[in-house]
Amino acid sequence: MEKIEVFCPAKVNLFLAVTGRRGDRFHDLVSLMVALDIGDRLTLEREEEPGIGLVCDDPEIPGGNENLAVRAAEIYRERFPFSGGLRIVLDKKLPSGAGLGGG
Repeated sequence: MEKIEVFCPAKVNLFLAVTGRRGDRFHDLVSLMVALDIGDRLTLEREEEPGIGLVCDDPEIPGGNENLAVRAAEIYRERFPFSGGLRIVLDKKLPSGAGLGGG
C-alpha cells in the first residue's frame, strides 16, 4: 500500500485586505500569512477498493463530501484518474473555525 504523510501547519494572517469581487462569487484578496509550528497531520493511503473515505480523530469533522479534503481528492481523481481508492487520515491538532487554517 502506498502512503503519503504531510504536515499541515496552522497559519496566521498578519494582513488581510479584500480588494474586489470576482465573477465566481469569490473575493480578490491581498494577504500576508505566516505558518506556525503547530498543525494537523494528513495521511493519504492508496486502497484496492474504489472510493474515497476520511478517518478523523475529531468527531466534529464531517467525513463525506462536505469535507474539503474529500472534495479535493474527488476533483483530483476526476482530472487524474487512478484505480482503486483513497483513504484520508486526518490527525487534528487545530480547532476548526478558530482562524488558524484548520477548517
